[in-house]
Amino acid sequence: MSRILMSAQELSNIETIKINSSKICNILGLNGIPRGKIIEIFGEASSGKTSLALYLAKKAIQNSVYVMYFDVEHALSLNYIKHFNLDTDKILIIQPFNAEQVFEIVEKYSNHFGIYIIDSIASLILEKDKTIDYFFHGSTSKSISLFLKRMINFLEKRKSSLICLNQVREYGTTVNALRFYSAIRIEVKMKNLIEENDKIIGTRICVKCIKNKFSVSLNEEEIDLYFHEGIRE
Repeated sequence: MSRILMSAQELSNIETIKINSSKICNILGLNGIPRGKIIEIFGEASSGKTSLALYLAKKAIQNSVYVMYFDVEHALSLNYIKHFNLDTDKILIIQPFNAEQVFEIVEKYSNHFGIYIIDSIASLILEKDKTIDYFFHGSTSKSISLFLKRMINFLEKRKSSLICLNQVREYGTTVNALRFYSAIRIEVKMKNLIEENDKIIGTRICVKCIKNKFSVSLNEEEIDLYFHEGIRE
């Protein structure tokens, strides 16, 4: 007879990177981010994906885990990072130009980092594929699929985790291959604006676990995101 869910004992034995946040733990159904796995955070533009990723980074750093953040889009603002009060001695921000650079850097510093964040996976392509013909032959998904397959083997050996940000378009997520390699998929949606004294000071986002290989799916929480503060505890 097949089993749908793990027992409480089995769940407690899953190796995780501890995240001290009741809301995040409720969403994941675990006490943190599972080691050796890929987690996808997807949503529309400006829905709060980067903010959620930085929040997870902050919580991991508080438990002495070093984080490597790949700003593939070259759009991350250092001033915005400061709003999250991140320990800058424990997070390394890198702006790579191709997928090869990402894996080379990950391999080189594999003994020092527990979490790798790619923002965003859709912007990550191989150097050899930077041609016009490449985009017309639908090779983007194939290249990213090979990259993710290579990363999974690496993550399992090093007991580290990879968080990939992925943007939703009208026809679905930008990189569909990611959903198959992810052990956990988290959807982020903006619910409403937060106002104070007739000024918009932030947004309320709905964070929902769509796929979960370790616990019950569809757990969700509402999180308040403030423009000049980050996510309020």
